[in-house]
Amino acid sequence: MLEFVAFLCGAAVMTLEMTGSRILAPYLGSSVLVWTALIGVIMAFLSVGYWLGGKMADQSPTTKKLAAIIIAAAFSVLMIGVFHAGLLGAVSKVNFRPEMAAIIASIILFGPASLLLGMVSPYIVRVALQLRSTPVEQAGSVIGRFAALSAVGSILGTFLGGYVFISWIGSRLTIYMIASVLMSVAVLALMAGRMAARDHKILYTIPCLGLLTSILFGGMQKLIEYDEFRSGVLRTDTRYSRLEIMDGKTAGGRVMRQLYTPPNLLQSGMYLDSPDSLALSYTRHYALAWQLRPGASRFLMLGGAGYSVPKYLLGTRNDITLDVAEIDPDMTRLARQYFNLKDDPRLSVYHEDARTYLNRYAMARAASGSTASGQGGADVEGAPGYDIIMGDTFSSAYNIPFQLSTVECAEKIYASLDEDGVFISNVISAVTGEKGQLLRSLRASFEEVFPDVRVFPLAYSGNPSNVQNVMLVAFKQPQRLPTSQELKERGPDAALVATYPDLAKAELNTAAFMLQNEWLIKVAEDLPPMYDDFAPVERYALPLLY
Repeated sequence: MLEFVAFLCGAAVMTLEMTGSRILAPYLGSSVLVWTALIGVIMAFLSVGYWLGGKMADQSPTTKKLAAIIIAAAFSVLMIGVFHAGLLGAVSKVNFRPEMAAIIASIILFGPASLLLGMVSPYIVRVALQLRSTPVEQAGSVIGRFAALSAVGSILGTFLGGYVFISWIGSRLTIYMIASVLMSVAVLALMAGRMAARDHKILYTIPCLGLLTSILFGGMQKLIEYDEFRSGVLRTDTRYSRLEIMDGKTAGGRVMRQLYTPPNLLQSGMYLDSPDSLALSYTRHYALAWQLRPGASRFLMLGGAGYSVPKYLLGTRNDITLDVAEIDPDMTRLARQYFNLKDDPRLSVYHEDARTYLNRYAMARAASGSTASGQGGADVEGAPGYDIIMGDTFSSAYNIPFQLSTVECAEKIYASLDEDGVFISNVISAVTGEKGQLLRSLRASFEEVFPDVRVFPLAYSGNPSNVQNVMLVAFKQPQRLPTSQELKERGPDAALVATYPDLAKAELNTAAFMLQNEWLIKVAEDLPPMYDDFAPVERYALPLLY
């Protein structure tokens, strides 16, 4: 019986840690800063718990006290589910540094439960040794058995938390489930001491009441989520993120459906009265790529989110193929359900990390030894070069996939492009100053590979120290870019004019504006390129939050 208690408490620790990242994410993000704080705090409090549990175990250990420790841990976990929203809302409003905010929130929310669960490990071993009158020469076997069972439980909790519970029942319900399981475990601890229910009714009643409370709060949470859903707000956990979808009116009175990722970052938007239009302004600036590469027919989008750009391209051009590398299949499912993404024989979606896809595609091109043109689609065998690759994988200003920022990634992009291909990526950054470090390092990485790399601020070319959307454009061949006036004289795409004259004119004007807005002053070369073994994107992105 006690072995089962050790196993379940070990599982609870790691399930709590895995779920903790999702509890913090909507308010503090899910960057390495948050993960570092969460893991460090939980390990610190577990260590203190091991020490305190060992001290207590030397003072008349009983199953009654063991059960009390587990009950206290269960209620500490329950309080996370009840109070985390208010606490995290308050912490996020204080002007803490991001890492300090994550540490403080982790200490308050997860410190007490971690400390109490840490106390269980040494205490339960001491109880087992006493109950079974184990001789000293066999104590090592008992200690090893309980440590192994707790570790196996932690392994199971890690996999269940990461692969099952968060994706299937959500973070808050997982918290209530952990509390409920610990309440039941407390009863098992009492039973291990052969305690009669009639003699210790209160000790059996407390876990039962706690279990009922967890179920009650869990049910209330589901009702709240259902009520939010009926009012037009959907909050859901996927295996990679916590997403929020809601409808809101723009300044012009149009209704826009919006997709947010933590912490409250608007990822995608869709006008309900025009689902294939580009609702967010920065997405319209990708047009620079296909204005400078007329006749492009093979596109790759790194990062799907609400699929705004893919929908627009497929809706306005007939003779193209478009591949999307989107790591989260639930994101694609939600885009189909809420953002009008439709099946199209010209569209292929790959549910894998964008870097993994690029690695595989570049390898296939190298193996084929061909840059021959052809159709993209579901099979990368033969791997025709892309005319345009578009990057939009930044889930927040400080949660940037480092593997997509390095020289090695630039090499894979270069290899995946056709001979005169173009790479264009949205970057949230300034151009100059401390807040422009991220952009300058990214540029340095791509300049190691591409012969021509340009920077196009979208809003504040006159004030380059402002944080804004910046388009980083890399050309596989050196370019003499047209001036804004030359581009306008060349005119819009003839095929697009025939079907969508207003859009054709808008695309041309957007590209002309960007050419006029190019940052022509030499970008400071104060930061080195990033490589797979050293890519400090978090350090470069941190000033963006101040």
